Amino acid sequence: MDHPEVLAAIKTGYPHIDYLDRERYQDTHYPVANHPVEDMYGCEIRQGDKYFTDPQGKVVLMDNLQDYLQDEVGVVFYEAK
Repeated sequence: MDHPEVLAAIKTGYPHIDYLDRERYQDTHYPVANHPVEDMYGCEIRQGDKYFTDPQGKVVLMDNLQDYLQDEVGVVFYEAK
């Protein structure tokens, strides 16, 4: 049994936009107009910065992801030698 998406690709061809192009398009064409001014660590959020919000509504810049994981989730990072 063939997968329906494979059969559709055989009939119609592959999409002209690849996954990364789609991601780049979404990142540049759907900016958040009223983004927060700073994250929970006090870092300013500027136009083009990437950030996330957790279920409690805390805003964190992607640059502070490791700090967030250590402080809020309790993740311990190790370095292999």
